[in-house]
Amino acid sequence: MFNQPFSIFRARYCLVVLALAVFFPGASRAQLVVDCTGATLGAFNTISSAVGSAKPGTAIFVIAGPCNENLYLAGQQNLFIGTYYGYPNVAINGSITVGLSHGVYFRGLDVSSGTSSSADGFNVSQSQAVTIDNCTSTANGGVGLVYGWAARPRPWSSLPHHLTTTIREASMCSATRSLN
Repeated sequence: MFNQPFSIFRARYCLVVLALAVFFPGASRAQLVVDCTGATLGAFNTISSAVGSAKPGTAIFVIAGPCNENLYLAGQQNLFIGTYYGYPNVAINGSITVGLSHGVYFRGLDVSSGTSSSADGFNVSQSQAVTIDNCTSTANGGVGLVYGWAARPRPWSSLPHHLTTTIREASMCSATRSLN
């Protein structure tokens, strides 16, 4: 007889937890950590492996580098890749290509594909709402930033003046040598 109220309490508790999980899925957004040096236990060793485990709404925090990889994002939605606020930028020795994606946000990445390759630093095509914040793209064999076919960059008036001038001189956002 004494066990009955305890089991009813346990059943109610499980129902409340289940209801919270169903009605508030935003609370279960993933935060993945990448340490390209391999020094952090439990962290991914590459950004690409973390992207493979990411769902829409995932934040991938890169805490140490350099990361030696070419990053290809296709069909991603509401994805953050970058450093924690206040952390130093992390070097990526490679390139970043984004296609058929929406709501991808990059922060605190220094991208360099190397002058011996013909790769671009950032290449965005057929994507919307892609934000590149506090990133650099230098020493690339190709160009620093390419907005390809059907990509929607932010309006010119919202870009910093020095970046607007650079992009306009490079034929309406088709190429630029450096993005600061």
